Amino acid sequence: MTLRITQAVEADLPDLLALYRHLSPADPPPDPDQAMAAFRRFHLYVGSAILLGRVQDHAVTTGTLIVVPNLTRQVQPYALIENVVTLAAFRHQG
Repeated sequence: MTLRITQAVEADLPDLLALYRHLSPADPPPDPDQAMAAFRRFHLYVGSAILLGRVQDHAVTTGTLIVVPNLTRQVQPYALIENVVTLAAFRHQG
């Protein structure tokens, strides 16, 4: 089983939203137009990415990386990792 990780593109939005249902199952699904608008706004953050992992073309994991400019630590940026979710069947496999 090979995991292939790429940066998510607009065509991946349905797969991302399906994975996020596993992260927060009680949340109602977002309006598709609002979700697309948020996805597009996110991509304005230079150096940040929504990563999507696939096994045999099935979306199985995702995580969001946000690179934040910084005025401390000799002006070195730092990163936040959020919205990490992996389908249960693909967890604990190294």
